Amino acid sequence: MTKKELIKLLEKDNIPKNSYSLDGGLPNDRLCLDKTHSGWVVYYTEMGEKYEEIGFASEEDACEYFYRRIREMTGRK
Repeated sequence: MTKKELIKLLEKDNIPKNSYSLDGGLPNDRLCLDKTHSGWVVYYTEMGEKYEEIGFASEEDACEYFYRRIREMTGRK
């Protein structure tokens, strides 16, 4: 899936917008998706730090992983 498709799924599933960021950065207590110079990364942020950072070569793999993780985190298995 693409980032655009991910956005639609998050909205459809009513995932709270304050639980994630699709533009990277270091917002507190959020799962983040970020495009980097070498691919894509998904990580969790807390108190200005990144945790559990995982890199992906493709947008599709990163978005699919992000979607699974955010559903787990918000109790929507």
